[in-house]
Amino acid sequence: MKNTVGVIYKNENEINSWYQPIYGLPVYATYKLIEFPVSSMLNSGIKNIAVLTDNTDLFLSSNLHGGFARNLELNDFCLSIIPSYNNYSADIFNYIKMCREKYVLFCRGDMVFNMDFSDLLNSHINNRADITVLTTKNSFKSAGICLLSRYLFLNLAENKIFNKIDDIASDAKKQINTLKIFWYNYSKYMSYPMSAEEYYKMSEEFLLKKTDSFLKDNRIFTQSSGYPPTVINKNADIKHAIIGDGCIINGKVYGSVISCGVRIQKGASVLNSVIMDKCFLGNGCTVKNAVLKDKCIIKENVEISGEFNRPALIESGDIITKNKIFKY
Repeated sequence: MKNTVGVIYKNENEINSWYQPIYGLPVYATYKLIEFPVSSMLNSGIKNIAVLTDNTDLFLSSNLHGGFARNLELNDFCLSIIPSYNNYSADIFNYIKMCREKYVLFCRGDMVFNMDFSDLLNSHINNRADITVLTTKNSFKSAGICLLSRYLFLNLAENKIFNKIDDIASDAKKQINTLKIFWYNYSKYMSYPMSAEEYYKMSEEFLLKKTDSFLKDNRIFTQSSGYPPTVINKNADIKHAIIGDGCIINGKVYGSVISCGVRIQKGASVLNSVIMDKCFLGNGCTVKNAVLKDKCIIKENVEISGEFNRPALIESGDIITKNKIFKY
């Protein structure tokens, strides 16, 4: 797919999402959310990738562009970061106008999946489609991925046929009846962690290994965490968990996902929870049915508890000194 330029964009839900920056959301303890669409494009042979973001998204410039791209063992690879305050701007129009690829593949940046887009392109060509929209599980609702020719995109944009990238296919069909729009059904795993509840559910699916095989389909490129190996001390009790690098664990971890750089002190218990990067859990504390964003500190003997389908959510950098029992 060297004749295709890939564009990763934020939809309206992502711009004001529960986790910021959404592209940096930890997934499977080791990965970041943006690495899934980027890896899928790279594994499909796409060498020219543009990521749309707002100017406040420092994660992309400092991590994705600064370290991730340098660590890729690839030649002739171009990763561009383009400012956009919504999900479309004159900058992306000008960027695509300067490209020489024949096709443009648009993909939302908030999806966890591992796909080779080559079959999508072959279907598009064989059907002689103008626009091909990817759907999931026999749904006729767009999954946030569409493919069209660069010429058609520029023509639609110049004539102001659509307002948002999400609406290219639907808006174009309303105004140009002759367009051939085809639906491509994707049957493998795809998840949208656009709320704490959805993120928690996705993490539970990883733990139950309902989705484990999708990580084996193609390589997920990721920036090295830079952490040393995790240390699991003799006091630790770990069952049914996914643990990233750089952790020091002295307590109990059951049915949980522990991201990089987390410290769990002696007597602490983590049950059915997701702990993001660089959190600290003090002696004797209990975290149950919860999602802790990065750099939280839970003091000694504090209890945090949510419900299985409605996890407690602790914001980034919070220091919790008193019990928080969430009943919904």
